[in-house]
Amino acid sequence: MANNTHLRRPKKSSGGARFTVVTFVVLIVVALCYLGYTYLAPMLGIGLTETGSETRQPVTLDGEMQLHVIDVGQGDSTLIMSKDGIVLVDAGPGSAEDSLVEYLKDVGITTIDYAIFTHPDEDHIGGADVVINNFEVKNVIMPNATKTTKTFEKMIEAIEQSNANVIEATSGASYTLGDIAFRILAPNKASYSATNNYSVVVKLTYGNNTFMLTGDAESESESEILAKYPASELRADFLKVGHHGSSTSTSTAFLTAVSPSIASISCGEDNKYNHPHRETIEKLQGANIKVYRTDLLSTIVFVCDGNTISVVEK
Repeated sequence: MANNTHLRRPKKSSGGARFTVVTFVVLIVVALCYLGYTYLAPMLGIGLTETGSETRQPVTLDGEMQLHVIDVGQGDSTLIMSKDGIVLVDAGPGSAEDSLVEYLKDVGITTIDYAIFTHPDEDHIGGADVVINNFEVKNVIMPNATKTTKTFEKMIEAIEQSNANVIEATSGASYTLGDIAFRILAPNKASYSATNNYSVVVKLTYGNNTFMLTGDAESESESEILAKYPASELRADFLKVGHHGSSTSTSTAFLTAVSPSIASISCGEDNKYNHPHRETIEKLQGANIKVYRTDLLSTIVFVCDGNTISVVEK
């Protein structure tokens, strides 16, 4: 027995040596991969988020614009990107503020030329203070409307502490950002009983394509827009459906005037408001409008070259 045990010892020693060599090789390979990924990946436009998933990479912006309908749950946030600058419309609820900031950083945002906070409801400005604190925001457009909430106070404090230029939303005012042009169509009154009707409504133009972004504007505000502007100025290829698809917005008259071919709806999955409402979906379907919903698709990215609008497939 002693001899047999003695004969086995060299085999154990040999196996251990082979294990050591294999382990050493594996460690070298891992180290090389790490170094290569750390230093080569940024040059190749590849990266990892903190969770280890692939970094979202924007499509090249030369000669085109991107519109990101960001999934912030039951809320609103729309990002417009072009080589000439960045526009952010709303910042979702506070519950999504961290994921919103992460998303903006993932797609390469450092500066926001215009942040439009359509109205002071939490599901549209909940992440406003965090956005302002994490990015250079040059201009803030907002209506002359206040709300006695901690969320609103935090947004105002963040704006005051930043160097942002604050612009009161005025119906008819126009702005340009390189090839992007946008015009404010609402609000059209000094005061409203419903906060939603303070919503800043924007018509954005890029080349021959047009986009109508409506915040939570309800039928009252839509009627005022219809009364003030001719139908020829309201026509748009794309409609961000008002108030998360609620039946209080997207009146038949307004939808007919805008006459989009594409629409997006921002709402949370299984939300307590039952958004979007059946009446609104039926209107959109009846008009043969292609509808994209964040509760079904998560974040949706549209790419526009000035003549056509397409969806980035995931």
